[in-house]
Amino acid sequence: MIILFLIMAQQWTSFLNPQPIYDIASNNENIWAATNGGILGYKKSTTDSFQQITNTSGLPTNKVVNVAIDKYGNMWFLCANRIITGGIILMSSDMSKKRLFTYMEGLPSYNFSSICIDGDSVWVGTEDNTKIWFYDMKGNPFNTGQQGVVLKNLQPSNEVKKIKIFANMLWFGTNSGIGVSNKSLDSFIVCNTYNGLPNDTVYAIEKWNNYMWAGTKKGIARILVDSIRFGDSVLWDIVDTNFKVNDFCAVDTALWMACSQGTYRCELVGDTSCNWIQIANYDSRALLFDSTLWIGTAWNGIVKYADSIQEYEPEGPASNYFSTIVMDLDGSIWSTHWGEPGWEHNKVSKLYKDGDDWKWKIYSFSVPWVTNIMVDKNNNKWITMADWSMPPAYGVVRIFPNDSTIQIKLDTLKDANFVYASCLDDNGDLWVASLDTYIRRIRAGTNQVDTTFSDPNGYTSWVYPMMRDADENLWIGSIRPQCLVILKKDGTMQKELIGEEFSFFNKEKPGEVWVGSTSGAHQFKNLQRVNSYTISQLGGVPRGMTIDSTNIWFALSKSTETDVGGIRKLSSAGVLTTYTTQDGLVNDLAKGVEIDHINKILWAGTENGLSRYALSQSVEESSDSQSTFQNPKLDVSQNPFINSTTINYFIPPNFFSVVSETKSASGENVRLAIYDLSGRAVKTLVNGKKQTGSYSINLDATELKTGIYFVQFAAGNYRETKKIMVVK
Repeated sequence: MIILFLIMAQQWTSFLNPQPIYDIASNNENIWAATNGGILGYKKSTTDSFQQITNTSGLPTNKVVNVAIDKYGNMWFLCANRIITGGIILMSSDMSKKRLFTYMEGLPSYNFSSICIDGDSVWVGTEDNTKIWFYDMKGNPFNTGQQGVVLKNLQPSNEVKKIKIFANMLWFGTNSGIGVSNKSLDSFIVCNTYNGLPNDTVYAIEKWNNYMWAGTKKGIARILVDSIRFGDSVLWDIVDTNFKVNDFCAVDTALWMACSQGTYRCELVGDTSCNWIQIANYDSRALLFDSTLWIGTAWNGIVKYADSIQEYEPEGPASNYFSTIVMDLDGSIWSTHWGEPGWEHNKVSKLYKDGDDWKWKIYSFSVPWVTNIMVDKNNNKWITMADWSMPPAYGVVRIFPNDSTIQIKLDTLKDANFVYASCLDDNGDLWVASLDTYIRRIRAGTNQVDTTFSDPNGYTSWVYPMMRDADENLWIGSIRPQCLVILKKDGTMQKELIGEEFSFFNKEKPGEVWVGSTSGAHQFKNLQRVNSYTISQLGGVPRGMTIDSTNIWFALSKSTETDVGGIRKLSSAGVLTTYTTQDGLVNDLAKGVEIDHINKILWAGTENGLSRYALSQSVEESSDSQSTFQNPKLDVSQNPFINSTTINYFIPPNFFSVVSETKSASGENVRLAIYDLSGRAVKTLVNGKKQTGSYSINLDATELKTGIYFVQFAAGNYRETKKIMVVK
């Protein structure tokens, strides 16, 4: 089945950096780029006209790795993901029509890497060693109901980096070399390092000047086209070994190369020698020539080259991996980031309101890694660093409300400026835990650094996170050894949650502290744990939280494939509500969450972008909302599940008295039971009178077989049924 869909309005809005650019193609007046932040469209005739398409507009995931345009003007975008959200998006040239191809409709993978279109033939390769997919359009695919097919195994590997067609022959660049075959895939010529390639991982293939050129992980090789014959041994000539080659583009007079060190043009010297001339010195990923050269880069946007370089860089955060988000007193969102592997994480993003528009400002630092950012009561931003160089530069940067900055060196000792955890106290002073085991305080008024202590028991040797509560107790997430340590004001120590790793401390409500750990979210009052929500109840590992007038919001990541992740709302009545990519959240691996109470906006930072959610009246409920009639609610924490899950149900206040007057309810009887597909009750969990309130029941399904079941909840005359799946 092929899904035909239109873009639907969402309460969620995505804020993404459409970089790095993995592939580019031209469609009439537009350049279309496949990026890590969705699809980026650029109008050639302007310098600032960008269009961005993300998952809130219908993409299955925002990592788009390839784009190709068929002879009907349709655009094919490969959306890659190692989980079940990958797919192929087909768009008409005017974007009025869309089709989605997914794994459920016959694709061999969720993780695509390459596409090649030849007439009506569409060839799609994967990144995870599954078979390639072939689609015969047989006319405009929006006018036909064609189905794709999964083809036989390739040689030398199904893990395909590039597909090209030359002289009616298919060329596959893979992680194990090059495979050359006819379109029937009957036989293959295999070329790898034994045949002269500088490396077996081949990212680029091109034909130019009677040669076939191969771009690999460690350089370039070429071979005369006429020397490629079935049954004959072939030998490639190594041209250079200094580049990781990402793409080639050939025209009559030049061969262009995009590589990790820039963009180069090849000029032949005589018949054999090559002269490579650099025209751009930054990481280039993709090339396109249509009367001028267009370059897709890692962090410089779309670049046009016609005797000189012109850069067209769209706005966006430092990267789409948000490791921390925090809101300042002006309503701006500040974020720390992780980048691509190998990139230093030394940038901070600020998303701020400028009239009706949201704009980005990027702050860069001369240290390898930004670890955290916090906002004090005077709207100063405190940014902590991990500087392991000797001599160290600084460990903390303070940004004042007027945007001026100062750098603070904590000490000249090794690892003193490697700050792994930080927190603010009620006086506005910053407390930091460094890799040299010392905890220090920076005075807000003078920026003076006080070295306070190093715990002799080793609990301050590696700390994350850290918090100082209103009673001047210091909460420490000790990594070595793993446990929660509360260093009390009186000098005594209290240990909790031994063997856990920790993600956050939260003290938004007076006298109350929430702790996020690898086992769930835990509520403390007066230093005693009074409540806990497990990972199975929440649907993921809590990474951050915030509180509004009636709800607690958790940012969740995933520890297993069955975790839901995303954003989870816990109401004061104990009802859990989930928001995931299916609702418009940019990514289900959430790292942080903040609420703008004035503008009623929820911000969620994830591992692939920032999302904004428009809070409705039902979210920040009025004080008399409990007096109005509400229906009960049923929720299953983990679904699908293996052996057990938690079923939560809520009976609102006054429900039985209200419903008995209007619906002739049968008293306070409540029933919760599990049924199989034939309608047979296989397990009864609750059967009897219950008071109003919130309840959690563990469903032990160890004796149930793999399959689909139904959980039915009945309170009075109210009925609600949910489908669940047991996986063994």
